[in-house]
Amino acid sequence: MSRDDSTRNPRNLVRGRTLGARARGSLYEQVAADVDSIRALNTDLGRRPYTVVTVKLRWTGGVVGRGELVVVDEIPLTPTPRVGGIAAVEIASREAGGIERGLIRLTEISPRYTEDDIRTYFHTDLREDEEGFIEVRIDGRDGNTSRKRYTVVGVPERRPDRHDWFVRLRKQDQNRRRNGSF
Repeated sequence: MSRDDSTRNPRNLVRGRTLGARARGSLYEQVAADVDSIRALNTDLGRRPYTVVTVKLRWTGGVVGRGELVVVDEIPLTPTPRVGGIAAVEIASREAGGIERGLIRLTEISPRYTEDDIRTYFHTDLREDEEGFIEVRIDGRDGNTSRKRYTVVGVPERRPDRHDWFVRLRKQDQNRRRNGSF
């Protein structure tokens, strides 16, 4: 294999795409790949008993709320980011039960994601017939995982000194059912 054959070297692939020559050769990119491998150990060791999934929906009627709802994409973020601040989410009492309210934060999102990847995964550019949210699927060991829906608050921040992206999320009122339906 030649030195330039990035199509055969998995270290030069992120989400199935080949990295550009400049990024592929940078020390930062080499370190970022190692950081991702180390962070993946948190999931492997059970220290992150959840998955973080970006979900994109489309309405068949041409605008949000019209027609039928179709799931377009469900993409797990890998390695699993760190979810912080879950204890700050409060349950507001209502007549029919409680509604969760509050903010959480995602850190340790792979530094190998580009800004375009982040804009896509965190739904900053959607068409008028699309919706998107981030779903934290908690403890799926029994195959019957709880699914919590969040939306992005503010602009995702790249933090090169910490080798990650930082994103704040707000709890949505509705969660999906455990089987994934609405």
